[in-house]
Amino acid sequence: MKNRDPKDIGKIIVNHEIMVGKPVIAGTRIPVYMIIDLLATGVTTEEILRDYYPNLTEKDINACLRYSAKALEHEYIEFIDKEKVHEADLR
Repeated sequence: MKNRDPKDIGKIIVNHEIMVGKPVIAGTRIPVYMIIDLLATGVTTEEILRDYYPNLTEKDINACLRYSAKALEHEYIEFIDKEKVHEADLR
């Protein structure tokens, strides 16, 4: 990976021309979800930086966490009553 512009460190961008518009770490093609998935499976920040993505920084990892938290903060889940759905299917 080429050297990143210091202004990109710790930023997340969304550009339809990069990874089909998935949120990525600025200056890379590394999607946020890949970092979150690694953390969720127990890989530590230190391991990510050492073993997976040595060109990233701790600020990049924290930016992924912040981005994910903000994305989930506004997520809306509508629960469906299974009985009503079943009744509608029988009509």
